[in-house]
Amino acid sequence: MSIATEGWTSFSGGAGESCAVSTPVINGATDMDCHGTASVTLTVSGGIGPYSWVTTEGQLSSASGTSTTLTPAANPGSGHAPSTGAYGIATKRIVTFCSCLASTWNCAGDALSTCEAVSSAGCWLLGTGGSCSCSNCGSAADAVCDDTCTPTCSCGKSQCAGGGCPESNAHTFCDFRDAAAIAAGCNPCAISMSGGAVVTVTDSLGQSAFVTILPTPRSTL
Repeated sequence: MSIATEGWTSFSGGAGESCAVSTPVINGATDMDCHGTASVTLTVSGGIGPYSWVTTEGQLSSASGTSTTLTPAANPGSGHAPSTGAYGIATKRIVTFCSCLASTWNCAGDALSTCEAVSSAGCWLLGTGGSCSCSNCGSAADAVCDDTCTPTCSCGKSQCAGGGCPESNAHTFCDFRDAAAIAAGCNPCAISMSGGAVVTVTDSLGQSAFVTILPTPRSTL
C-alpha cells in the first residue's frame, strides 16, 4: 500500500509484524547487611517505563524511575541507653561438647558484647532466653570455619583446613527491648527488617515484578 500526501514523502507498509513486550525484571542484591551499609540498590530492566516502586518494609529513595535504594525505617531511638541491649544474635558451634557464641546489640545497632556460653549460661540466656542445643549439627552442610574451637570435632564433621571445627551457621535472633526502649522509638535495622521487605516495581502497562530483601544476619532456625 502506498500513501501520498502533499508535503510528505510516500511510504509503503508491509503486511505487519507482531511486537512482543518484555516483562520487568528487578536486578540487585537480595540481602541487606544490617551491621554494614544497611541499604540495597535495585534497578529494573525490561517492561515499558515509566516505572513505580513500592515496599512492604523500610523506605525507598525514589518511588519512580529505573532505580531505587531501600533503607530501613527511621530509628528515632538510636541514642537510647547506649549500654543497654536491644537484641541478641546467637550461633550454635560444633565443638566437643557443643557451645554457643552469643552477641548483644544496642538500639543503634552497635555491638555491646560477644561471649561464649555452654548450655544456657552467660549472654546466650540474655540474648535468647533459652538454652543452647546442638540438635541441628548434623545438617550443617553450609558450615563455616571457627579457628578458636577445639581441634576435635563432633557431629561427624571434618576438621577445617588449618585447624578448628566447622560452625553450624545456624543463627537465632531475639528482640529483647524493654518498655523504655520501645517508648523511645528504639528501631534498629535488625529489628525493623527482621521479617524482610518485599519490593515491587510496576511498569506503564501494569506489569509487575517483585523481590524479597532479607536482612543479615538473620534467623535460619
